[in-house]
Amino acid sequence: MPKILNRNSGFSLLEIVAVMLVIGIISAVVVVSMMNKSPSLAGYTALLKTHLRYAQTLAMNSDTGNIWGIRFDLGSNRYWLFQCADPLSCNSSAANSQVLPAEEADSSKRILLGNVGLGITSITAGAAVAFDNNGIPQQGTTAFTPLTTNYTITLADNETAETRTVTITQQTGFIP
Repeated sequence: MPKILNRNSGFSLLEIVAVMLVIGIISAVVVVSMMNKSPSLAGYTALLKTHLRYAQTLAMNSDTGNIWGIRFDLGSNRYWLFQCADPLSCNSSAANSQVLPAEEADSSKRILLGNVGLGITSITAGAAVAFDNNGIPQQGTTAFTPLTTNYTITLADNETAETRTVTITQQTGFIP
């Protein structure tokens, strides 16, 4: 009988806690990955915000007073960075297009969202947003004027119909 009582078999409390912790971490990762059905939409929304902030920074750092901004093409689900000296020369020609750093663009320097199953579904005001040397967002085609309402761009995942909206705050240019 003494041999049975002195047996040290089974799991310690520390081993059980360690296994439960590992199971909890794996479960959390699986749940989060299943909740986000469209990681490319989230990624491209963040990328668009970065590109807008980049254009704003270029405008604020421009010694020549050039206008910098992003132009959108709803029909082909593309957008691109542009730079021009005055609003009249800020058209959609490739001459004003600039390459966004570290991005793969098509031959006309445009970011094509259709290739990844995304689309630009709506824009509140005009096909372009530009920034002045103070970083204030501007809109217009023949003359740029400060935004009178917030500028929003809505991106959609064509497969899941999920949408995300990017907002540029009027008068400040804040992009949350």
